[in-house]
Amino acid sequence: MSVLGAMLLGKDAIADILDCPMQPRDYHRPTRETIHTAILALYVNGEPADPITVAAELAERGELTKAGGAPYLHTLVQAVLTAANATYYADIVHEQAVLRSLTTAGGRIAQLGVSGEGGLRNPLSRRGGAPGRAQGLGADLRLRTRGHRRPGVLGQPGDLDAQRRRRGAYRRADRPGGPARVLPLRRGEPGR
Repeated sequence: MSVLGAMLLGKDAIADILDCPMQPRDYHRPTRETIHTAILALYVNGEPADPITVAAELAERGELTKAGGAPYLHTLVQAVLTAANATYYADIVHEQAVLRSLTTAGGRIAQLGVSGEGGLRNPLSRRGGAPGRAQGLGADLRLRTRGHRRPGVLGQPGDLDAQRRRRGAYRRADRPGGPARVLPLRRGEPGR
């Protein structure tokens, strides 16, 4: 509401908002997107964008009632004290739009996880992920979940204990029981 009010107050605010990452689709309500698009159309044509000209533009498009009518445009102007903070308002609207889209995406991901549709590969490739990456991720997860292990490769659970057992004994600091017991030193090992 504040962004539209600032745009209706001055031409400079429209130019400032065009420099921001905000888009007309960032509004939560479609009526505001309609008004924003009409203001931009007037601005591009070099015409002034005030409540009267915007109402005429919306009426010409047949969208005036969809946008809330002419009185709503005057309400937008009255809601804003100055057009100086237009970019700040636009940044807030854009940030909220990004947060809404993240919430929507998170909900879709959670829904796929709960429903389990199509296993692991299908949700990743169906959602526009790179096919090679989705297959690689699926193969990696299959290896982890089925317990396949390559012998002698570090990074697998239990590998460090196996190496210590092959070495012959745990050293004092490495031992699972702690450093309370002293083990004999091996040949060539410096004294402690």
